[in-house]
Amino acid sequence: MIISLFTLLNNRESDKSMDYYFTTKEISLLLKTPIQFIRKMIREEKIIAYKIGRQYIIKEQDLNNYLDSVKYER
Repeated sequence: MIISLFTLLNNRESDKSMDYYFTTKEISLLLKTPIQFIRKMIREEKIIAYKIGRQYIIKEQDLNNYLDSVKYER
C-alpha cells in the first residue's frame, strides 16, 4: 500500500485539475503517525475531513494546509 500511495503522489503531477483525497490510514502511513492521532486532529477540527459512511477522507489541500500550519522552522 505504501508503494502505491507514493506512486500516486509522484504520478499525479500531470493532472492538476483533480482533487485528491486520502483516508486516515493513508495519511498515518505517509506521516508515520498512529491513526488515532489523525482522528484526534479531525475531532479537534485541526484537519478538515469529510465523513463518508464510517470512514473519513481528507482532501490533499486540507492536509497541506494543516502541515503548513504546524511546520517547524529553525
